[in-house]
Order: sequence, then structure tokens, then C-alpha cells
Amino acid sequence: MKTKKFLVLYLSILFVFVLIRAWVIPFSHDECQSYTIFAEHSSQGNTANNHWLNTWTAYPFYLLFGESEFALRFPNLLIFALYLVYCFKWAIKFKNFEVQFLTVVLLTAFPFMLDFFSMMRGYGMSFSFALAALYHLVALAEDREDKKQVEKALYFSLLAVLANFTMLIFYCAVVCMVGILLLQQYKKELFTVHFKKIILRPLVINAVVLYYVLNWVLFLKSQGQLYYGSEGSFLMGTVQSLAMVFFYKDRIEKGTTYMPLVDISSVILIVLVLYSFWRYKSNKGFFNLGVFVGILFTIPIALRYTLGFKYPLDRGAILFYIPAILLLPYFLQDLVKRHKVFNVLSKGITLSLLSVWLFYFAVNANFSYFCMWQYDASTPYAVSQMKNNTDSVSIACSWPLEPSVNFYRKKFNILADRPTKTEVIKDEMYDFYLVFKNEAEQLPQQKIVLLKSFPLSNVQMYRLK
Repeated sequence: MKTKKFLVLYLSILFVFVLIRAWVIPFSHDECQSYTIFAEHSSQGNTANNHWLNTWTAYPFYLLFGESEFALRFPNLLIFALYLVYCFKWAIKFKNFEVQFLTVVLLTAFPFMLDFFSMMRGYGMSFSFALAALYHLVALAEDREDKKQVEKALYFSLLAVLANFTMLIFYCAVVCMVGILLLQQYKKELFTVHFKKIILRPLVINAVVLYYVLNWVLFLKSQGQLYYGSEGSFLMGTVQSLAMVFFYKDRIEKGTTYMPLVDISSVILIVLVLYSFWRYKSNKGFFNLGVFVGILFTIPIALRYTLGFKYPLDRGAILFYIPAILLLPYFLQDLVKRHKVFNVLSKGITLSLLSVWLFYFAVNANFSYFCMWQYDASTPYAVSQMKNNTDSVSIACSWPLEPSVNFYRKKFNILADRPTKTEVIKDEMYDFYLVFKNEAEQLPQQKIVLLKSFPLSNVQMYRLK
């Protein structure tokens, strides 16, 4: 009981951490683009930026609270609570307390992933539903007689797709695993009324929803909207980008490579998967999770060579992290069971990982910005200072800043006599300029004055003399 209370305390503190970030961190470029879908009925609704479930759930809060960042992010906070519930469920699958705590830490103390639970985007929602679907999939593997797990696994994975279309990869892996498990358990009952009752309803519902989803994805592909991804190898693209965001970096800097970490992680993952295969008789959950990971990592490669889809990057790559990292607590728990020597070894590995992981979290956690959108951290303050004695002002800004400038201009009731420019043009004068530091040299320096420099965002604010 004490161990459960400790886990609940840790998860509660983490929820408060994510909630505070949702309250204090400004809207990002992508969130502002998503906002225009339902607030301004913009063309963003016909792009990959439209995460359906995020749009549907944020819209009622917009009608009630307008441009309140916290209110628009509130649906993601609710879904984060679901994520924490399933973190707890996963943890108590294991008997050893150290392994339980390591499980919740591995699933939560990942700053880059936590960013998306504080944002009005579909990624955080998709992570929650994916973790829930995976839990019920493994539960089905451990108890084939529990037919309710079939529906839960399929419905949660479908919700993950509705939250973020990249999760189609995850969904395909879930469907494959459900098919394998059902064939193993009910191969003699495939065409019986009993079997049809189990599988018919979720299959029909999933098929109808998927029809619309796949049509939408094909439309996006035909419009060139599925451009964000890697055309290189799966390791160089997806896995290396995952290693990059693990260090809370938004790009691979010149002269930097994460390939040594990619190689080490890949070897560890292969060892864990092979070990799970070896334990197929004594640990059905571990074994089937290993099979699922194998299928999941194969699907994007198949899609790349058959349909030309790109490999997921950074935020899209998290779908591989969640199931892969869960192999580790299974492995450590299995060591604990086997021998006293392994028990000591398991505790040593677990405590070492906990120490390193919590230190890593403490170093990267912040209440100021999101990893991929650090440049938006100063926009609200900058825009709030763009008041003028005249009725309206003109603003020029670097193009990545345009969505957030327009959002906060609307929120602060700052009228502009012309739309925010996405390019800085020398021979046109504007009341205010908000540009990246390396673009400042393009400005007419003799006619403007520097108002403020924002080191965190690498942005500078100028006004006309």
C-alpha cells in the first residue's frame, strides 16, 4: 500500500508540473496555427496541422473562454490524467518496488514528451491512448479469455489515430497483434456466433472510422502535406531524431551526431526483444510485447518502400519509444525472479537508471518554453508592448513568429493596418519589427531603434524612430 501511495504522489506532482507549464508557457507556432482552424476557419483545416481530436475538443473551450491558452489546452491536461492512470496500471504489473518506480519514471520523466501534454496539439492525446491500447493488448496476451481487452485495445488505438495520424503505424501493429492473439486462442471458433460477437462490433466501428481517416491521409499526401519526415534510413532518421529530442534539442547541430547512442540503443533493444522471445513460455506479456515491438519497427520500413511514406521524426517518433522502453522493466523484473544474484543486479541497474534519469529530467525541465518552439517564448511580452498612439500599428516579423504574433495581437486587441509581414523588406517601413537576431542586419538600422533583446528566444524587437 505504501508503494502505491508513493507512486500516486510522484504522478500527482508530475501532473501539477505539466499543469503549471500549460498555464504559464506561451502558445507556440503550431498551436496558433491549430487555433486558426476553428477560430478563423483558415486553410489550416486542410493541412496535416489539423489533428482532429485536438481540434474537436478545443473548440468548445474556445466558445466558452476565447483566446485563453490554458482553457484551450485543458483537454490535453484531462487526457494526460488518463496517461498517468495507465502509467500506474503498468507499474503495478511488477512486484518489485524499484521496478515499479522505474516504470513510471521511464514513461513520464521525458521532458520532450511532456511538452505535448501542456500544449493544444494532438500528440499528447495520441501518447495517452497508445499507452492505454498497449496495456489492454498485453492484458489480452496474458489472459486470452478476457474478451473485453480486444475492444479496448482497438478503440484506444483508434483514438490515438484520431489524435495524430502518425499513429496509423501504431494502429496497424495493434491490429496485427490482436489478429495473432485471436487466431491462437479461437482458431477453432473463427466462424461461430460466439466469436462474431466478440469481434464484429469493434471491427465495424474501426472500419467505418478508418475509411474516413485513410481518405483524409491520402488527400493530405496528394496535397504534399505529409512532407515532415525523413527520406533516409530508419536509424538515421527516426531513431537519431528520438535521441536528439531525448537531450531536449530541436535540431542536430553542425558537427554533432547521435549515432553512437543510436547504435547502443539499437543493440540493447535487439537484446531485449530476443530475450523476450526466449521467455515466451514463462512470461506471455513480455513475449508478446517483444513481438509487438518487432512488428511496430517493421511497419514504417515497409511503408517507406511500398507507398513512399517518410519515416516519422522527433514528436512522431515517440510512438516507438513507449512500447520499446516498457521492455526494460519486464527484463529487470524477470531477473529478480530468477536468482538472488540477479535480484541484486536488477536493483543495482534499476537504482542507477533512476538516478541518471531523474537527474536528466531535472536538468531539462523548465517553465519557460517548449523544446521545438523556444523562439515563441517571448512573443506575448513583445506583442503586448506594440501599443502606439495611433489607432493601429504595422508589424513585420520573421515568418516562424507570424502565427504567434497574430494570435497575441488579437488577444491583446492590437489592431494592425495591414497583415503581419512574413518577410523583412528593407524598403518598407513598419512601426515594429520582431526578428531573429541573425536577420537583424537586413533591417534599415538608421531608421529604427532596438527596444529589447530576448536571449532565450534569440529574437530582437525594434521600433520605428
